[in-house]
Amino acid sequence: MDNEIVGASKVGRAFLTIIVFALCGCGGGGDGDGSGKAPPLTEDRAPTPSTANTVVPLFSRPFQGIYPLLNFFDHDRPAGPGVASGGYQLTWRGEHAIPGVHHQGYDSHAGIDWIMPDGTPLFAMADGVVIFAGATQPTYCALEDNISSTIAVAIRHPASNGETYTSHYVHMQRVDVAVGDNVTRGQQVGLSGVTGCVGRGKIAHLHMNVYRLANTNNGGATLIDPYGWQGPGIDPWAQHSDGAASLWLWQPGEAPSLAR
Repeated sequence: MDNEIVGASKVGRAFLTIIVFALCGCGGGGDGDGSGKAPPLTEDRAPTPSTANTVVPLFSRPFQGIYPLLNFFDHDRPAGPGVASGGYQLTWRGEHAIPGVHHQGYDSHAGIDWIMPDGTPLFAMADGVVIFAGATQPTYCALEDNISSTIAVAIRHPASNGETYTSHYVHMQRVDVAVGDNVTRGQQVGLSGVTGCVGRGKIAHLHMNVYRLANTNNGGATLIDPYGWQGPGIDPWAQHSDGAASLWLWQPGEAPSLAR
């Protein structure tokens, strides 16, 4: 990844593959038990890192205002729909968010979703270079049993710890940047939407992915949770052969609400 040349066809295909892998669906579904007996989750309206969390202050929030959470990043195994990892999403606090009980999504969710109106402005979370912008290649959507394409933007960001991370905005209505553009923190990169594999409920939302490019278990670009990990014990995803340790990547006061 460090030898990436923005715009080269090989790199374009690699990042397109990453985007398609992570956005195989976000919306309604649910392979949880639906019992309603699960304990309530922490209502993180203004989340902050604990001393147990590794902090790299990189990102500002990608939108203005407060929007309800649709899906957590699943620390069991963020592999997308159809890959069972316990029947719940393991949150950054180590809590069990059960589909059909705590939220409308599914087990193994590979990112973070916020519900917001179609056409909400989205902003670059840090300075960086656009490595993907536009429509993805059509792929099978298990949640809707069809073939679909989404509109997405991906940006490569250097961080103060010497590493590089990428942010991915998925299900967009419109993009306002192009591959190779240098963007600055807070610059509008497009509008949220409901394109691609969003589930039969067609809930308009932003699906956000963050990838760590170095210090990953398999040596490749790996999904992480930008809220890091502060659950009990060691993060299961950090121990997985295809995983990596997540870090708190938000600047002070910039982490979006995780309340439902």
